[in-house]
Amino acid sequence: MLEIWVDNENPAASPLTELFDDANLERDAPYLQIIYLLRRYLDSQPRFGPENQNLVDLLRSPAVAVPLSLAGQLQYIREHWAGLLGDYLERLLDRLLGGLDLLKEEEKAVFAGPGPSVVMDFSGLGFDAESANYSPDREWMPRLVMVAKSSYVWLDQLSKKYQRPIHRLDQIPDEELDTLSRWGSVACG
Repeated sequence: MLEIWVDNENPAASPLTELFDDANLERDAPYLQIIYLLRRYLDSQPRFGPENQNLVDLLRSPAVAVPLSLAGQLQYIREHWAGLLGDYLERLLDRLLGGLDLLKEEEKAVFAGPGPSVVMDFSGLGFDAESANYSPDREWMPRLVMVAKSSYVWLDQLSKKYQRPIHRLDQIPDEELDTLSRWGSVACG
């Protein structure tokens, strides 16, 4: 019962209350009276631990020192109770703290993708989409094939393909321009 009471008195443990809720004990049993009597009894017993405390105060000390962080309370236990834990429990605590660090990394915000698309609205700018003035189609427009790449990326790809530096448009090999011309995308002359 003491352990359940200590857990319920820990603010950092409140998200886990359903695991150790003491409401039924408070309602159906003399639970709080027993805790009170136990505390009085333990006050009369020899004290121990790094701060020479009774058992209740010792068990409550991590939550008192770091009230809003279970990870902080575990770190407190590691730093203040190392002599009480022994090697096995200290190694177990190290593993638990490592697991908490991993969970903390998993909870970090991840920004995947560009976010929601925004549709632009130009309705208040004085022109109507139905009466837009487009240029008249020319005879070459239906046959046009455009190579839409970033110029720098394309030049880098060409540098790798031809195994020489190509940094300007005038350095593009004629055979590449001929290929583009066959595709109907560039008038070379």
